[in-house]
This record gives sequence, structure tokens and C-alpha cells, in this order.
Amino acid sequence: MKTKILLFLLSVQLAVQGQVSTQLFGLMRNNEPSELFLTRLDAADSTKSILGTSLYDSLLVVTGTALNPYNGTYNVLSVDKLFSIDIETGDMLTSVDVSLPIENSSMRSLVFNPSDSMFYGIVVQTDDLAGGIFFATVDILTGDVTILSDSSLTTFLMPGRNIIDPFEKIYYMLTDTKLLGIDMYTGEIMTQPTINNPFGVQFDNMSFNCKDGLIYGLIPAIDTQLIYLGTIDPVTGDVSLVLDTAIDTTYFISGIATANSAIDPLTNTYYYLSAGNVKGIDLATGEKVFETSFYDADGRYFGLFHHFQDCYGANETRFATNLNNYELISQPELYPNPARDYLIVRHENIINTLVIYNSAGIEIAIYKVNALEIMIPTHDIPEGIYFIKSLDKIGQVSISTFAKVN
Repeated sequence: MKTKILLFLLSVQLAVQGQVSTQLFGLMRNNEPSELFLTRLDAADSTKSILGTSLYDSLLVVTGTALNPYNGTYNVLSVDKLFSIDIETGDMLTSVDVSLPIENSSMRSLVFNPSDSMFYGIVVQTDDLAGGIFFATVDILTGDVTILSDSSLTTFLMPGRNIIDPFEKIYYMLTDTKLLGIDMYTGEIMTQPTINNPFGVQFDNMSFNCKDGLIYGLIPAIDTQLIYLGTIDPVTGDVSLVLDTAIDTTYFISGIATANSAIDPLTNTYYYLSAGNVKGIDLATGEKVFETSFYDADGRYFGLFHHFQDCYGANETRFATNLNNYELISQPELYPNPARDYLIVRHENIINTLVIYNSAGIEIAIYKVNALEIMIPTHDIPEGIYFIKSLDKIGQVSISTFAKVN
């Protein structure tokens, strides 16, 4: 987790260089008449702005949405179409047919990964004889879908949004009792712990926070009809409460339509839908810092939203498919971290080789160790974030991170 915390400092710097935003982008919907608009909600002053014309004629069933902050597009997936919309003007930029390599299937749970600028999702096959759920990518310009998993990942998928850890390149999805972590390089399941929280097995409205590397979500306590804010360990499935006190009631947020959340990592705010409102919770204090109606003056309602700077500028730290398998590899101990003149790396297995990379992934030093511990001089390297790849005697590889300060 230290890797992600330190790397966030770099992503924040990139976000500030790119654009610091208070904006959420989502879809404003009305059933009668049938309307669907791209909408901007500014958390600074609660204003809602309809962008462009109604998408409803082109888009009847939404199966996923994703925001690409790098090119300023809001991307919408339907049963057979994929749209890219300009978030400044609302203009439709591209509209392509989704091309699926599996018969009787559809794609859903679209997620944009800021560390490789690709779109990922789940392909669900509904064939009675050969149904399954597969991990896939989709080309936003052509609509071509590529299946990454060799076999079906599960037989049950919870509704709502799936999420990505852009640092480790892991796609997380919920079943009825488990949290599945999918290797985005191979499409294989890396972790699949049973969800274990104080009130049962439910954990929803997931969002990944690039500020601390944690997965946040809402926990319904059915007996008391209360909702708690929590985090989940993707390796063990253990759920921890952020606050001992409830933040809401299940009466107000239950239902598929409200399975939506987003995090602004710069203000450390978790946004979710409740009782006809968009609410923001300070993840450090649990204080409610934002609330506004998700309806507009014409009775349309807001949802499927994303925050503009969510994980903006994130860089991947797991450079190959066999790195950081949490069930197999223990992380080395690094201290002092941040380092000034030296850094000590200590491992429970004998370290064979140790390589240091800068934040651009360029190798700057390599050491042959053959010991459990090594002291590395750091006084001559510039300030910044560095990665350490260590190979132990039994062939296991781990990636860790340290900061150099003057």
C-alpha cells in the first residue's frame, strides 16, 4: 500500500499540471418524455449544466459509462453501440457498432484505465448451453472487443460499477459473496476472497482512491436499516469501517440505479447517490461536505457519474504479469522511507538481484545482493519517486517504492 500512497504524490502533481477540477460528469435522464443528456455537475456550487442534445434516440439501454479526462470525452456503452461525447460541448464525436467475438453476448461495466488509456469491461454471454462472464477490452474508435480471459470468471455478476486499480492494473468486480481481482494483463483471476464485513457479505458502490490506494464502498446493515462507509482488503476480503457511525439509511440508497460512486482524490471526497441527492463524504473525517438534489428543474435525474480528476495521471507499478501476486510474494521492508543518504532493503528471503528505476521506468542502478538485507546509497540521486524490483533466490519478484528527499 505504501507504493500507492507514494505514487499518488506523482499523480497529484500530474493532475495539478493537467487540470484541477470540481466537476462530476454523468447522464441526466427522464422517462416521460424519453430523454438522456450528458450533464456536468459542479461540486463547487452545485450547478447542473445540460450538454448537447438528447441521446435517447441513439441509446436505449446504457450498460456502461467511462470518462476519459485526457481527451475530454464521456463514453457510453449500450447493448450494441459505443459513443464518445465531448464533455465541453456535448457533441457526439464518434458512434460505432460494438463487435463482440462471442455469440449471444453483450458488454457492460465499462471502465477507463488512466495508466494505459484503455477501456475495459465484462462480456456476458447468455447462451443457455455456453453462458459465461469474461474480462475484455474494447477499442473506443472501432468498437472491436477483445476477450482477455481464457474461460468464464464467474457465473454471477452484481449490478453496479466495477473499478480498476491503475497502479497494479487489477480490475475488481463483485459477485454475490466475493470480490474478484482480475489481472488486466492476462485476464486471469488473481484474488477472489469472500467478502467479510461486520454486517454480512454485502459491499457496494465501490470506488478506488488514488490518494491512499484503498477501495471504498457502502455497507448496508439490514437489521438496523443503516448504511456505513467502509474499505475492503482485496486480498482477504475483510471490510473495515471508516466510521463507527452510520452515514445513511438503506431505505434511501438501496437499488441498482444508485450503485454509483466516485472519488475526488485531491479533496479526498467520496460521492454517492442517496434520497434523490448527490452527497459527498470527507474520507478523513466522515463529515458530509456536499449535498445537492440529483433532480433538475424539469424533473430529470442524474446518475452514472464520474469525477474528472479520479486517478488522473496514474502510472502502473506492476510492469509484468507475474509481479505483485499478493498470495505468493511478500513485500520487502524499506527504511528510512523517505530516504536521504541511504535506504535499507530487507527481505524474508535471500535477495538475488535488486534493480532501481526512476518514475519514468528507466533503470538507474542494479545490485547483485545474495543476502537478506542491503544498504543502498541514495545521496547522489535526485529527489523523486523510485521503484525497486527485487528477485529472490526462489524466483519470486516484488515491486516496491521509495521517495528520495534532500
